[in-house]
Amino acid sequence: MPVKWKDFLQDSTNKEELFAFLTQTVAAGECPKGKELYVTSGTSVITRGDCEPMEDCTHEEADTRIIVHLQHAAERGSKKIVIRTVDTDIIAILVGQLPSLIVEYPDIDIWVAFGMGKNFCHITSTTFVEISEKTSH
Repeated sequence: MPVKWKDFLQDSTNKEELFAFLTQTVAAGECPKGKELYVTSGTSVITRGDCEPMEDCTHEEADTRIIVHLQHAAERGSKKIVIRTVDTDIIAILVGQLPSLIVEYPDIDIWVAFGMGKNFCHITSTTFVEISEKTSH
């Protein structure tokens, strides 16, 4: 483990190698029965569990890739979807996409598992919709 973690992550090569390692480790693991796991590695999408294949993902930013994965899950009939993130950009993108997602998939229940440690919380998409409606008036 690097002593200066922030310095380690500022090097793009280190970051790429770390994400490649994490992707391989997660993809090599077992998926609990009844669950589906999709992991993006480069443009490829690796699946575990009883999954429908997913087309390669050419979005360069992970932030927008998450929305592509969310739409894929909704198209396949998933009713409850959890996005795990510590990145507020993902929440901002999700809030922007929520109106069209809710129209297209009215029964969808999207949750965001956000933050770390004592700042960790679960936020439901209805909370974002309520906030959006209050601030748009």
